[in-house]
Amino acid sequence: MSVNSVMLQQGTRHPEPLPNENFLYHCSGVKFELRHTNQGNYPGGGLSPESASGTAFISNHRIVYLPKNTTHHNSTANSQPGAINSFSVPHANLHDIQFAQPVFGANRFEATVEPVSGGGIAPGSLLVLTFKEGGGFDFASIAR
Repeated sequence: MSVNSVMLQQGTRHPEPLPNENFLYHCSGVKFELRHTNQGNYPGGGLSPESASGTAFISNHRIVYLPKNTTHHNSTANSQPGAINSFSVPHANLHDIQFAQPVFGANRFEATVEPVSGGGIAPGSLLVLTFKEGGGFDFASIAR
């Protein structure tokens, strides 16, 4: 998984597909949080990137999140501490996937993420996607 590494198709807000990748579903109005459960001495371990609203994409290879203000020009740029321009995690790096449907509040997709080398994320992080405008059930069904 990595922060600020997603390339976008020219003139769109859609991720550039990897070789043999097909995007299966996307959903807008999604809140993104990356909670660090085991910070230790890892550089950047004290930061918990988040975004109040954006679009979550799911493909046959990975999950991609783009905040609402991400453009072709800033999707791979460094952002302010605690903020993100893009996020990507391969399905193989997701563990303990859960889908929560609370009585009050929006549906949530949660998974423990295993970092990749050079991805900029601390080990033992929890990915939380909150579906404020619906679409969470379909997203979670595809992710499993």
